[in-house]
Amino acid sequence: MILGKVTKFSEDVTLNLIELKQENFEYREWIALKYAQEWAFHGGEKPSGKIADEFKKHYSYKERAWIEKIIRIQRLANYSMNLLHKRGWIKSTKKNVCYIGSNQTGNLS
Repeated sequence: MILGKVTKFSEDVTLNLIELKQENFEYREWIALKYAQEWAFHGGEKPSGKIADEFKKHYSYKERAWIEKIIRIQRLANYSMNLLHKRGWIKSTKKNVCYIGSNQTGNLS
C-alpha cells in the first residue's frame, strides 16, 4: 500500500493490483504481474507450470531477464523496509503467504 500512496496511484489502480483479475489488464501485462505474484508466493523461487510457460511465450529472453531483475530488486526493497520497521526476517521451513482474494473490498487509506 505504501507504493500506491507514494506513486499516487488511484484507489482503483491499487485495488486492481491487489485483486489481479485478468480482465483488468492486457493479457501480456497480467502474465508478468501474475508471474511476479507467484514468485513472491513461493518465497523467491521461480514459478513453474502454466504461468511460467505463458511468461516465456509472451516475453523475449531479454524482457524476462529485466522483469526478473525488477522482481529481485523489489524483494530486496521489501526486506530493507522490514528491517527499517524492525520486522526481522526469521528463517522458517514453512512458507507463509498472506492471500488477498479478489473479493477484497473497502477503503485502502
